[in-house]
Amino acid sequence: MVTLSAKARLFLEAALTEPSAAWLRKEVLSFGPDPWSRPLTAHAVRVAIDALSGTEKKIRDRLGDPRTDMDEKADLINDLGFIDAVQFDLQRDLRGP
Repeated sequence: MVTLSAKARLFLEAALTEPSAAWLRKEVLSFGPDPWSRPLTAHAVRVAIDALSGTEKKIRDRLGDPRTDMDEKADLINDLGFIDAVQFDLQRDLRGP
């Protein structure tokens, strides 16, 4: 079982506030209070991956937008790298040792 870092929890909680994640928020409610601060069940890992995938798509869309300036692109690239690393760890946890 994997436990999320504080930064990963912040990213995940932000992802779950997106309107497109409404269906995932319903799932999270079934996990009980503060579900991201303890080791994640396989179901919680799948929900986290889905939520972060939505954020990843939004970041990639913003990176492709010509109106995004270079400083913002640098921040987005850093965020994307972090999200990719968290998703990798979550997917590895689902596959098992």
